[in-house]
Amino acid sequence: MGSADARAKLAEAYATGEEPRYVSVSEQGEFWAIGDVLVIVPPIPPGAEPQLEYALRLRRDAMLSGSCEGCGAVADVIASGGKDLHKFVFDHRATCPAADENIAPLVDRYNDSVKGKSLEDLFMAAVVRTRESMAITMAGMPKVEDEEFLAWGNRLLDAELSKGDRCGHLITRPNQTWFLLLGSGHWLCNECQMRLEMRIKSGAWRLPYIEDNSCDVCRRLVSKLNPLLVRIDTFIMTGGSCDRCHDKFYPGDKQ
Repeated sequence: MGSADARAKLAEAYATGEEPRYVSVSEQGEFWAIGDVLVIVPPIPPGAEPQLEYALRLRRDAMLSGSCEGCGAVADVIASGGKDLHKFVFDHRATCPAADENIAPLVDRYNDSVKGKSLEDLFMAAVVRTRESMAITMAGMPKVEDEEFLAWGNRLLDAELSKGDRCGHLITRPNQTWFLLLGSGHWLCNECQMRLEMRIKSGAWRLPYIEDNSCDVCRRLVSKLNPLLVRIDTFIMTGGSCDRCHDKFYPGDKQ
């Protein structure tokens, strides 16, 4: 397929108006499907400074929609490594944050900030980011000091981690926040967690009925569950607990 045909195919894919579909992620980037076209989008690295995160999100949105919201640049393609492989190109304005010349220094600065750091340093930095990100979410929630609950949380974490099911972002960059919706059996990074939440809100995904209505502590099937959130280092597990378990670990706290 020549570049002209690839350009026409891409234009046709955008014209369908279908929502881009997230496919998978690897070290090369995130794979998204737009109609019958597969595109590779650069991932947002954990701990990226706000300026870099914004620029990468702007670039991602441009690639998935066909035009840049920041400068109006539109998608084009050029041959890349073979007749059936083509590369996305956007002629972003020099003042656009998504332009190569603006993103490159930010990426270099990010790489320099993590270069040479030990795994322990990267892990501790991820712990700090996780704690800060949960500060608002957990505001007002009583901190559980019950030794039985803490022991249960650590056993649960060990069991869920042993399953080894995690998104590609966590495989390529493990030193970031890990999210788990209890019952799903799949650890997610922040990006994948946000996509899951949108799918749940739209009704496109939900847990099986029994799992969705079972207490994640005692496994009893009940009609009402209280929010349950467990954070251990960089790992965040969310689910639900029955009134009996909630009252045991959160005495005096009524939902």
